[in-house]
Amino acid sequence: KRLEEELRQREQEFRALIENAPDTIIRLDRHSRYLYINPRVERELGTPPAAFIGKTIQEMGFPADLILLWQRTIDRVFQTQKEQSFEFEMTYLGRTTYQSARIVPEFDGTGAVASVLVISRDMTDRKRLEEDLQQSRQFLNSIIDSIPMPLFAKDINDDFRYVLINKNSEFVLGFSREGAIGRSDYELVDRKQADFYRQQDQMAVEHGALLEIPEQAIQVGDTTILTRILKLPLFDPQGNPTHLLCICEDITER
Repeated sequence: KRLEEELRQREQEFRALIENAPDTIIRLDRHSRYLYINPRVERELGTPPAAFIGKTIQEMGFPADLILLWQRTIDRVFQTQKEQSFEFEMTYLGRTTYQSARIVPEFDGTGAVASVLVISRDMTDRKRLEEDLQQSRQFLNSIIDSIPMPLFAKDINDDFRYVLINKNSEFVLGFSREGAIGRSDYELVDRKQADFYRQQDQMAVEHGALLEIPEQAIQVGDTTILTRILKLPLFDPQGNPTHLLCICEDITER
């Protein structure tokens, strides 16, 4: 009797965890029929759990492409007996959400897959944040590329590798940004020139503030141009230098 009481208490604790989980948790049989779904679904979709029980995913009015994706993934779990993960966009009752789901096989006493457990997490806020971040990044890049002067940045803690190069830098640097991002000067120019750039970069970092090089001749192909160079080290919140921002101004005609 004591053992039964302990088992009953553990079952109640387990059910409390499942029913208050931040994820939607579903159990489906081989025919994709709902055997269980936790209360989270009502907060996610506005439909109570009781409306799902005994029905298939086809009978719940989900979009046809989503049903096909789910059915194929569920079938794969039954066939392979292995967990599957996928992400999807879902519009249901006029509300669109982005979900990340795992489908886990549940085995019977013979070792066959009897049902599957679906754990689905609402990623809508994260997805929108990522989209907003991407838009902000594109906006920032458009501003950087609109600056008429060459502007580029290097990662101080990664061998001064280029992390940013605007369009107007390509002529002065003598190489394309596509081929330069993630590489250092030693991989892009001859060693003598790379040594010269590294000496200037380290001088700017040691200076710890805006360093101006009033006049420097740069050979671009057969042309020599005079430039005014500004190098500014950037710091993290702890005061450690992280990047070096460089701006060049063509002063040849002055």
